[in-house]
Amino acid sequence: MHAQTIGVRPTRIANAHAATGRAQRRESLRAARSNVVGDARAVFQTNGFFANAVTSRAREVKARAGRGPTVMAAKVAGYIKLAIAAGKASPAPPIGPALGAKGVNIMMFCKEYNARTADQAGMIIPVEITVFEDKSFTFVLKTPPASVLLLKAAGVAKGAADPQKQVVGRVTKEQLEEIAKIKMPDLNCVKVESAMAVVAGTAANMGIKIDGWPEVEAA
Repeated sequence: MHAQTIGVRPTRIANAHAATGRAQRRESLRAARSNVVGDARAVFQTNGFFANAVTSRAREVKARAGRGPTVMAAKVAGYIKLAIAAGKASPAPPIGPALGAKGVNIMMFCKEYNARTADQAGMIIPVEITVFEDKSFTFVLKTPPASVLLLKAAGVAKGAADPQKQVVGRVTKEQLEEIAKIKMPDLNCVKVESAMAVVAGTAANMGIKIDGWPEVEAA
């Protein structure tokens, strides 16, 4: 009797190669995403007053509460929009009541939000929360309000009570441009100049003048 040659079936070899290929593609995708986020953060890591400002492209973070790969299949139960001081989310109003009404795990959200915004102390970071029927959630961080960035740039605590008669501070055209670039992901603008015009309008309504930019009247 001749000895029988035992080998690996071709289908098993093909399956092994396919699995290896999928793993390599996943690793490449993770590396690419990491590079994109790193590049976006580097753009605004300057020595100016925006060293800790964030962009929604760089910090558009989705926190999943135990949903795993089924997150896209679940039905959305509702949305919650909040503006919270970075690193200071707590169960106190307005956060606790807003999340509690939807059945969201309040402490889990606060922990995730604070971890994601810990390096943005002093900034107000708006957040959009998507709540699913099983009470799990995802959230997306947005850019700080233009008004907050303008106050920080002008070095003042609050805007004018009557912006048509009062001037509370001034910013430069360069600062205006920097704020506009930060806000662009959240504005309906394709050009920086258009975003600058939008931010300039906000500044006018706060009693903040912009040096080197055409004067805008408060609404």
